[in-house]
Amino acid sequence: MKTSKSQTTYSEYQKTVRKQAWIRFKKDHPVFDLAAPLVIGVLVGLWESFRLVGRIELLTTGLVTAVVTFCIYSVVYLWYFSREHVFIYSEQAKSIEQFWPESLDIRVYHDFDMRELVDDKGNKIASVGFVAQNVSKKNQIVDLEAEIKSVSQTSFDLDSGEVITLPFFAERKVVWENEKTRVSLRPDQSMSFYLAYLDLENPSRLRFGDGGFVWWLFDREAMYQFDIEFMGKIEGEIEFRRSHYMDVVYTNPSKNKLMIAREAKERHPDEIPVPFLKIIESAEKGYWYDYSSPYQRQQAQKQKEARDAKLKNSRRTKRVRL
Repeated sequence: MKTSKSQTTYSEYQKTVRKQAWIRFKKDHPVFDLAAPLVIGVLVGLWESFRLVGRIELLTTGLVTAVVTFCIYSVVYLWYFSREHVFIYSEQAKSIEQFWPESLDIRVYHDFDMRELVDDKGNKIASVGFVAQNVSKKNQIVDLEAEIKSVSQTSFDLDSGEVITLPFFAERKVVWENEKTRVSLRPDQSMSFYLAYLDLENPSRLRFGDGGFVWWLFDREAMYQFDIEFMGKIEGEIEFRRSHYMDVVYTNPSKNKLMIAREAKERHPDEIPVPFLKIIESAEKGYWYDYSSPYQRQQAQKQKEARDAKLKNSRRTKRVRL
């Protein structure tokens, strides 16, 4: 029977683990460390010899001593063997980190004070902003820029009435409060930026980033799941580091509403459509919800059919009672 390459590789890996575990075992437990297991083995051997035959038998004592000592050392070796996997994983992780740039030490959170953006004409525009904070205690971040990499819109299709999710690739810079493209953050320093704002011209539409990324579908009531990529350098370093932030915003341009989805859920729970609430729940768990996926559309259809059947049965019950 021919051995596959994967089986050979796994066998070699286990052989390496056993070898390295034995090397560490011998290094930490030289020959004189046998004293403790031997003493324990002799005492147990003497006790068992006396308990079994009523007197001390050298042969019984020797066998029990050998077995007890072997068991003790086997348990200790197995502990080294199991721990060796952790060592190998750590070494591999360190090797990978040498070729993978470290992430930026940035904390991002919603800025409740940045609710309105003033345009050139002095008009107040509903907007949503965030704060980027350098949480490092000693490193300054330079040449920091933030780009909206992708936007996913979930809304009701006007023709079919179905809930659909459409992906967009914005690739637009956010608007920093000092209106610069790239900024610097000292240790513990924070800076606000605008993610999106409503265009109050008729019809009102949602715009993303500094380039006013907008689509004709952005005049709908919708949930927007977005991904922002931060890219900057630690002062003194040459290579750029990256960090990502994902969140969800709710908008209803016709009512001049734009806010973080979590805030919308808390302030206007009765006004947000039920399908949109699922997106908020998914975001709180750390993943995006896509109504366009076949599985989720199928589940939504099943839930709708179950609700319709329940409603139909309740109406039928009322008629019987009447």
